[in-house]
Amino acid sequence: PPPERRAEIARELAWWGFHGVREDYESPQEIEARITMRERLLEELGDGEETAAARAELHYTLGGLYWVKKDYEKALHHFNESLKLAEITENERLEAWAWYGLGIVYSDQGCYEEAIEAYRKAIELDSKFAAPWNGLGNVYYKQGRYEKAIEAYRNAIELDPKYAYPWNGLGWVYYEQGRYEEAIEAYRKAIELNPRFAAPWNSLGNVYYEQGRYEEAIEAYRKVIELNPNRGATYCALASIYRRLGRQKELEEHIRKARELLPPDDHYNRACLESICGNVEEALEHLKLALEKDPGMKEWAKRDPDLEWIREDERFWELVG
Repeated sequence: PPPERRAEIARELAWWGFHGVREDYESPQEIEARITMRERLLEELGDGEETAAARAELHYTLGGLYWVKKDYEKALHHFNESLKLAEITENERLEAWAWYGLGIVYSDQGCYEEAIEAYRKAIELDSKFAAPWNGLGNVYYKQGRYEKAIEAYRNAIELDPKYAYPWNGLGWVYYEQGRYEEAIEAYRKAIELNPRFAAPWNSLGNVYYEQGRYEEAIEAYRKVIELNPNRGATYCALASIYRRLGRQKELEEHIRKARELLPPDDHYNRACLESICGNVEEALEHLKLALEKDPGMKEWAKRDPDLEWIREDERFWELVG
């Protein structure tokens, strides 16, 4: 198509729904196809001023897609390119979304101060933008700054009362504070707002598991699998419960499924799996790699029931502090 039509197509392909929850997106093959299509179009658009607005949106979309793949270097590149072009074209809304994308990548990399700065920039540009408040809540939660996390999540909810993700975040904080009934209520609210959102079902399973309400935990985890059959971590959690209950056949079945589905670089959940299997050395090695990548997981690791079988090893406590 002629350049002006290519620019129109590029803008039609922009992905404004990016919100930093990987499980909501397509299979790796579909993500790869989306990337290929947009990179080809980006190349065809060239560097002309007349295509700057379309290229800004394409770069933003590619940033989100590479984030889903956990290719953080490329995600940062595309979000930064989007930011530059959004500034040139005076598109403040896209500037805010690009800063938000940068915040999500920095948060995933454990660069929490950079993430906070990026989210704050997004909020400065668009004071009615709820998503960066949710992102701030997530960072504060990872840092153990629970009151600030609650404040950020509440701000997100005030700006967008139908936004499910900050309710899930509130549930995380309440859970860490031992406020289990409030956590359950928050997770239920997230589910009510977005019935296809698997994360609060998984979080409900975690609460019930810690309370020894095993059948309710199993039911919640099964709902996660119904919504997201490829989530290996949930098979791990079920295997952990089945080990406690002595349900050997189901234990073996879920260990096999978890091994099949967990990505090789998902070191945290690999640590959980090896812990459940009684493979202490392998579990500790994966946990070490996971915590180097994301130190914010240390607090959860201290209480994660899936890691119970390696907690008596002094090396576990050296890792989590």
